[in-house]
Amino acid sequence: VFTAVAALIMDKAGRKILLIISGVAMAISTTAFGVYFYLTPPKPSMTLQSGLLLDVQTSAAPEPHLDLAWLALVSMAVFITGFAIGWGPIPWLVMSEIFPAKVRGVASAACVLTNWSMAFIITKNFQDMMGLLTSAGTFWLFASMCALNVVFTIAFIPETKGKTLEQIEDTFRGTAGP
Repeated sequence: VFTAVAALIMDKAGRKILLIISGVAMAISTTAFGVYFYLTPPKPSMTLQSGLLLDVQTSAAPEPHLDLAWLALVSMAVFITGFAIGWGPIPWLVMSEIFPAKVRGVASAACVLTNWSMAFIITKNFQDMMGLLTSAGTFWLFASMCALNVVFTIAFIPETKGKTLEQIEDTFRGTAGP
């Protein structure tokens, strides 16, 4: 639903502002998700040893004073919404706008390959990250990456709203008019 909203408003609102809003929403939501994991004691896990199921004791974490399931749910909803209005659809559009016509196919293919390779690496290593950094630490790392993408967007992504492909190309050549 929010991807459709983004498609309807990105020409009016601008790609850059939607990417910034999206990145901020994703940073806030992953930070909150990290807080949820930090405040929620780990559940006891069961382990199999020599064919017997044994209960593994978890570290004695303080019980939270209130049920925090709402925080996890809201965090996930905000992340999905934020991603859907910006970092989900807009990079694919901006990618087609910022590359010159003569290299657009190869450059776009390189971007798609990089995107899916990084998605694979994150998915493959997620459980290892959770074990190494804890659940909270993993989501706080993701939040810091979202914050960095906001800084990157502000510093390096040009606004392409209302510009022709030729005007965008002129911007990168340094010959753009007023």
